Amino acid sequence: EPLFYLRSRGLSEGQARMLLLEAFIAEVIVKIDNETLEQDVAEKAKTWLSNALS
Repeated sequence: EPLFYLRSRGLSEGQARMLLLEAFIAEVIVKIDNETLEQDVAEKAKTWLSNALS
């Protein structure tokens, strides 16, 4: 379980969940064929994640 692994490395549960979420989102974004759209989606995802951490 990735969450258990990250927790065993000293991350809090919240940090571990956000790291896994970031990795999942990045995996989806790189599959977008249109580079401009990929960049736009990446920026929106970054903004969304930043707001989610606040």
